[in-house]
Amino acid sequence: EVFYSAHVLFIHPKNIYTVVFSLRDWFGTKMKHKQEEAYLEFWFKSIYTYAKGAHVIIVGTHLDALRTENLQNDINQCGLAISKLAARVFGDELSGTISICQHAFGVGPSRNSLSF
Repeated sequence: EVFYSAHVLFIHPKNIYTVVFSLRDWFGTKMKHKQEEAYLEFWFKSIYTYAKGAHVIIVGTHLDALRTENLQNDINQCGLAISKLAARVFGDELSGTISICQHAFGVGPSRNSLSF
């Protein structure tokens, strides 16, 4: 949190931003879900305030840690919730759509993620 105030120095509309969040926490306890949602909202608002029109890639990590019976439905619900959050923050400035792409890549024991 100490460095959050310095981020405005690097935010620019011509940049492409990657906002990363944990799917494990999103689907965890209610408190962890609210924290992840607040985290996404904070970054969406920062990008909207200081870099209107910039492109944003949203990545959900730890897909392999999810052990739900209806994983695809949960992923779709997550995408819908993030779409609503983005629409609430960006309003009329929101262009394009949110597409869900499942990827398995990276380094280390947890190599699966979602890109929205």
